[in-house]
Amino acid sequence: MEQGGTLITEGSTSTILPEYGITPDVTVEEPPQLFVRGSILRGRIADRTSPIVYGYDGTDLPVYFSQAPVLNAGGGGRGGAPSQAPNAGLGQSVTPNASPLRISPFESDQTDQVLSRETPGERPRGEDVDELRRRAPRSGADGERRPRVVMQFPDNPNDLLLSGTIANGQFLSGRAIAIDARLGQGHVVMFAIRPFWRWQTQGTYTLGFNAIMNWNDLDAGR
Repeated sequence: MEQGGTLITEGSTSTILPEYGITPDVTVEEPPQLFVRGSILRGRIADRTSPIVYGYDGTDLPVYFSQAPVLNAGGGGRGGAPSQAPNAGLGQSVTPNASPLRISPFESDQTDQVLSRETPGERPRGEDVDELRRRAPRSGADGERRPRVVMQFPDNPNDLLLSGTIANGQFLSGRAIAIDARLGQGHVVMFAIRPFWRWQTQGTYTLGFNAIMNWNDLDAGR
């Protein structure tokens, strides 16, 4: 990798490099309060210029996610390591369906640009991308080395769930789904999701294929 190669990790394998300090700007969180087992969540494209999301229209993409890993890029470790046993976290619901779920609708790509449908005082969805880019500028040496957050979960926990169950989604909101981190002259592409999960996640297959096919051109758009 340091000589220009690319390593692609997904799911639990994405924790190896951050835990060994090889990608110091990416941290792994283990919030004991979070409960999300095999659910379909809303993913948000944060950097449309990355080759990893070539061919995707709109802003949102449904993704399959099951509990871990929770990746934070350049945020200094929000949440940190668990302070309690995973099954005894404060506020954790071991029977999440006991409370009514708030499932957010998935809007088609054509509605992403229709700002008139916002509720008063609600920030337009497209501004999430602009805010992320302001927080993580790419100009200069520091910006070029900063991990590139290609996809992330919505900042609003109420926008996460599309199908399934989730409890204490605030511990997942705003965290990274796909990260492109520089390592020497090469790259590490880390997916918090599993783009290839049996035959169930065909919508995210292209994320993996794009990372493979463009492994030598991942700096495009920086």
